[in-house]
Amino acid sequence: MGMASKTASNSINIIGAGSDGMIQISPSHLDFGTITVGFAKTLSVVITNKSSSNLYIELKMMQSSGGEHVMSENIEKILNDCFKFDNYKGVVNAKSKKKVNITFKPNCRFEFDTMLVCLAKEKLTKELSASVKDSADLFGRGSVQCEKDSIKITCKGDFPLLRLTDVRNDTVSIANLWERFELTKMNK
Repeated sequence: MGMASKTASNSINIIGAGSDGMIQISPSHLDFGTITVGFAKTLSVVITNKSSSNLYIELKMMQSSGGEHVMSENIEKILNDCFKFDNYKGVVNAKSKKKVNITFKPNCRFEFDTMLVCLAKEKLTKELSASVKDSADLFGRGSVQCEKDSIKITCKGDFPLLRLTDVRNDTVSIANLWERFELTKMNK
């Protein structure tokens, strides 16, 4: 005589809230204006970690095009050469702020639609960080990271303006020289 076995199943509903971290960059727009090639200007942003998790962040400059971030090797090199951070990566503790200085020093004529992007992930545990050989691996392929915030950067690198105000010659009149060399047109 066989006994029928009965299987009981229970369901559990779990209700909770979690967060993968909340980073905010302020101000929301940074305007360097026009900087002469070879000169520099430094402005600051504040990175705020509003979550209760310590986050490892990395700041990157990227070209933006219609809401998308575009990054070719040539553009990446130009951005890396023209923008320097005093501290572009590291840990931002829970409920804390970190000030970062950004220096724009164009080494060529520069006019891109540019964004400052903050990538973040939870701070590494001691065991995991021991296995990471260098910090480049933190945001490499296969790593769980996400863009937390971005702000618009307005900047332009240009050469100094040159305007002719006077031209002289012993044998040709001033009016004739201005007309011959089209100086009015060139000054515009």
